[in-house]
Amino acid sequence: MADRRIKAQRNLAGVLLGRPPRIALGGAALLAAGTLPLWLNTINLYTAGQAVVFAVLGVGLMVSLGVCRQANFGITPYFAFGAYGAADICVRWHLGAVGALLAVTVVSGIGGYLIGRIVLRLRQFTLALATFVLATAVWEYLEVGFPQSLGGGDNGLVLPTLSVFGYSIFGNAGYYLALASLVVTIAVLAIVMRTRIGRALHALGQDATAAQTSGIDVTHYGALGYAISAAIAATAGALFLYTVGAITPDGFDVGVNVTVLLMVVLGGLSTLAGPVIGAAFIVVLNQKLESALSYSVLIDGLVLLAVVRFLPDGLAGQFVRWADHLRGVLSGEPREPGSDSLDPAAPDPLATGSGG
Repeated sequence: MADRRIKAQRNLAGVLLGRPPRIALGGAALLAAGTLPLWLNTINLYTAGQAVVFAVLGVGLMVSLGVCRQANFGITPYFAFGAYGAADICVRWHLGAVGALLAVTVVSGIGGYLIGRIVLRLRQFTLALATFVLATAVWEYLEVGFPQSLGGGDNGLVLPTLSVFGYSIFGNAGYYLALASLVVTIAVLAIVMRTRIGRALHALGQDATAAQTSGIDVTHYGALGYAISAAIAATAGALFLYTVGAITPDGFDVGVNVTVLLMVVLGGLSTLAGPVIGAAFIVVLNQKLESALSYSVLIDGLVLLAVVRFLPDGLAGQFVRWADHLRGVLSGEPREPGSDSLDPAAPDPLATGSGG
């Protein structure tokens, strides 16, 4: 009887907190996000669109910072390239919104790989400084050196009317394009992280010396992780352009780096769901604190310090720990939440692990 009861408890734990409920939770969140244009007003839908765009950007940073453990504090150059590049392609080459989106993603990925092979030769502190200086230099160039005819300076650039499958990009179509891009990005990464490439990236992030000893080309895979991050950031930049309709250099200043870093750390570096949760939280928070927008960087910095101190694994990571603890209690094998580190190889569809 005791064995039967323990088995029943374990089955109940699996039903309540196992992989299928997490998939169902993700599906419910996606369904809810898909219905937002049906009942949100224009302002709130704009906020939702920004949350989706920054979720894409956060996922990109998570690959570099969370998986590969690269001190990458300069995601905005690729974010800006995606926005300005997509605008130029749409206006000059008339490839359309989707064509421009794909073009900047590919070009940014190639450029990110080449740049990564150079900057990743630096150690963590100097790498952080170098990427931050690069982000600052690109922002300054957009402010004073970039041609005004292409959107440089305070005047920025206003995107002409575009359409996606016959619908204006500035309406619901732009939101759905961003949402679809987020889903595709997460789905592709979830698959990649369970392949040889994903296992190599994780090995690199856990111990680069051990990875090199085991035969992994550290330079190649490090640059590849950096390139994936750059490509996704460019995708987010194009989506940012489509959802806003106009861009200025201020949209890519150094404060954006702090905000995106906060989103990733707040949500959790160990899961693909983390940046999505963090982006939704921070975008809504910034909207509520719009009257204190001039202090947004300070506020984000204080929140970041609090998260690092009290939630080192982020909201998603803490949820996983609590779920594991509760599952242990239900199965008769309780574990203290936080007693174990997150297993990157856990069979979680939203985890970044290789899955064994």
